[in-house]
Formats: sequence, structure tokens, C-alpha cells
Amino acid sequence: MEKSEREILTDNIKYLYKSKITMQAVSVCLFILSLFLLRYTNFHIFHISVEIFASIISFCIIIVAVNTYQISKNDFFMFLGIGFLCVGALDLLHTFTYRDLNIFSNATATMPAQFWMSARAVELFTILLSTRYINKKISRTDYVMIAAAYIVWFIFTLAAIMKFNIFPVMKIQGQGLTDIKVLLEYIISAGFIASFALFYMESSHMDKTLFVYIGISVLLKVPQGICFTMYAENTDIAFFIGHILKIISYYFMYKAIVVNGLRRPLDMLITDLDIADSSLREKERQRKVLEEAVLNNEHCYDLIINHSDDGIIIIKEDRLIFANSTAAKLFGAQEVSQLIGMSYYDFMDDKLKENVKHRLRNILMSKDMIPFEEVSLRRLDGSVTYLESSLNYFVYREEPAVLTILRDIGPQKEITNLKHDIAESEKRLSQSQEYNKMLTEFFANISHELKTPLTILLGTIQLISMLKKEEHQGIEKDRLSSYVGIMKQNTY
Repeated sequence: MEKSEREILTDNIKYLYKSKITMQAVSVCLFILSLFLLRYTNFHIFHISVEIFASIISFCIIIVAVNTYQISKNDFFMFLGIGFLCVGALDLLHTFTYRDLNIFSNATATMPAQFWMSARAVELFTILLSTRYINKKISRTDYVMIAAAYIVWFIFTLAAIMKFNIFPVMKIQGQGLTDIKVLLEYIISAGFIASFALFYMESSHMDKTLFVYIGISVLLKVPQGICFTMYAENTDIAFFIGHILKIISYYFMYKAIVVNGLRRPLDMLITDLDIADSSLREKERQRKVLEEAVLNNEHCYDLIINHSDDGIIIIKEDRLIFANSTAAKLFGAQEVSQLIGMSYYDFMDDKLKENVKHRLRNILMSKDMIPFEEVSLRRLDGSVTYLESSLNYFVYREEPAVLTILRDIGPQKEITNLKHDIAESEKRLSQSQEYNKMLTEFFANISHELKTPLTILLGTIQLISMLKKEEHQGIEKDRLSSYVGIMKQNTY
């Protein structure tokens, strides 16, 4: 029986995957074999190769974590990246402080072991604390504090070992490892076992592949640390095995963070796109199903239109062939049947008919639409109503027509007119108050101008009255003429 194309493709993928795994296994074995041979040829090249390999992976972790953060938002990777940046820097100092390399003039026999223990301590601290951020976010302030803590430790280690010589002695030339170094290796190895236990507790929040790779990497650090308690000279087999375990441990860390960190964001992005695409396809399918259901069910179609708050009419050959109940109310009809068959132009002013005819023809020819605009239409009783009207090309019962949507803006128009009347009234009231003010000022000025001559006349009349009351009854003619002249003068 012949296989289908799908089965052939699946078999090819499985074959390529197995071939890839085989190639990786062969490459690792050849690399370890070359290191084994190199150990007997040149110890320093062997040691430098191992440590630089580990340092490069440490630096790759932070590079990948930073450059994929915008997509992955993975604070767990970022924390590991910051910690392993410090570990990689300390590993390089451990590598190049051997006295035989003659790179640092003040290098001692204990200095490489001191930087080694500092790097191991930072590595344990990083892996232990990283379990907190598997399912937890890190704030920007926390990032600053974390980075500052690693920088302070790196500077302290550098100063304590190379400047002040206050770091505990880890190795004595000719005697081997000190007790404090052996004790710290066991404590740190126990710490890695505890780290694995914490990762196991958080495994439900982790990708399965990520957990497996990190778990193997962390567990390999336990025998690695034990090997580094069992050597006296750098050429001992325990020293070699410890470094081989370190390579394998860092290889799995590389698989966990670098490879997984590069693939996961892309996989997440592809998954999100697939979900979005599926959602759009589903919405499009539902829309088509709904459209078909509405179009195929005339009763449902009419039900939706008749319950619309907007007036809806369909015009074909300048006549109304459909109207809903809201349109009937807008045109002042008792029944929808009163509108059917009427010309659309019967509801318009004569000046607008030609323009509307032209627009309806253009819509039918171009299959376009005209957005909402204000129009005035004549109702059946002759009154004018103000509406917003939209004209749209529409296929009704497989024939071209114009679908018109009408919105009543009469109340809005009344409110606008009322606001205008109020504004006019306020303007007139303001003008009236201004005129009253001017009139008051005018009369005040007139009153002031009249008061002065009247006061003089009153005084003259009082003088004449006093003359009459004098004892002698005769009034001097000259004095009387003088008073009369004064009154005449103030009446002009």
C-alpha cells in the first residue's frame, strides 16, 4: 500500500530530526575527544578552550534575552542573562590569572581558584533566585537593583582578590586545595540540588523542554563541583572530568536559553498570528452564515428592518417599492402601504427634484453611496420635516435599487432654533438695557438744565411776593420792572 504525501512528509521530518540529533551527538563526542587529547598536549589550551566556551554561552544568554524581550516578555530569561553575564566575566578572569600565562604580574597560585569559587557562588545565586521569576514579572526598579548587586559583587571580588588579598585562600602551591575550598564546593553542590527541587516545583509553569534542559544542566553541576574537590594538580583526571561536565552542563543551558529563547518568541508570534487568523476566519464565516440566513429568510429580513430606529425606504425607477414603519411615521403616513408606489420626488421641493434625479442615476451607475446629509422633505399633510438622508446602491430581489436611510433631526432642529431665538432675545434685551441707560442719562441732563432757570424764576417770584407784604401798598415801578426782566431773561 502506497503512503500518502502527508505520511511521506512526516517520515522525512522524523528522519531529518534523527539525523540532526545524531550529528549533534557525534559533534559533542568529537569535541570531548579532542579536548581529552589536547589535555595531554597543552593544558592551558585545553583549559582556555573549555572556559571560553562556557563564557561565550554565558554572554549569549544575555544577548538573546535582551533582543527577544520585546516579543517574549520573559523576565526569567532576563534575570538569568544578567546573572550569567557576571558569571562569564568571572570565568574569564579565572581563565587568564594562571601564573604560567604571564598575563597578570601579580597572579598567584590561589587566584584562579578564588575567581572560580566566586563565579560558582554567583551561578548558584542566579539559578536559585531565577525560580522566583518563572511566573513573575520584574519591574524596572528591580532590574536596576539586580544589575547593581551583580556589579557590586564583581567589583568586590576583583578588589578583594587582586588588590587587597582578603579573599579566602583556595589553593596552596605544592599542597593542593584548602579545606575552605572543598567545603564551599560541597555547599554549592548542595545548593544546586535545592535549585533543581525548586525548578521541579515550578515545572507546571514552564515549557516541558525548557525544564528538561535546565534540569539536566543544574544537576550536572553537582558532580562537577565534587570533581573539583578531588584533584591535587591540574593534570589529574578529576580536574579533566569536572571540565567535561561543565561543557555538557553549559551545552544544555545553551539549548534551554539560547535555542529555546530564539525559537519560543517566533513560535509565540506564529501562534498568535494563527490564532488571530483563525479568529478572523471564524468571524467571516459567521458573518456569511448570518447574511445568508437573513437574505434567505425574508420574514427575518423584514423583521430586522421594521424594528430599526431609522427610516428605511427602497427606491426603484424613482418610486418607493419598500418602506419600514419608521419611514411611514416620518412621512406622516398611517400605513406603510400608503407610501408604496409613490414617487420619491413627491416629497421634495420642485427646486430639488432635478438634482436628486441626477444623484440617484449616478448611484445606480457607479454603485456608490452618498453619506448622511441634511434634507427637508414634504410630509403627506404638506408640512415640512427635517431629516438626515443617506443614499446607497442596493440589490433588492436581484435588481438594482437605491436604499435610503432617513434619520429624524426635527427635534434637533427645534432645539437649534430655540437656542438661536434665546440668543436673539438676549441680544435684544442687552440692546434694550443699553437704550434705557441712554434715555436715563438724557433725562438726567435735561432735568439739570431746567432746574437752574426755574430756580431763578422761583426766587424772583418770591421777591415780588415779599414786596406785596411790605407795609406800603405801592410797589416801585422800577424794582418791579427789574424783577420781570429777570424772569423773561430765564425763559429763553
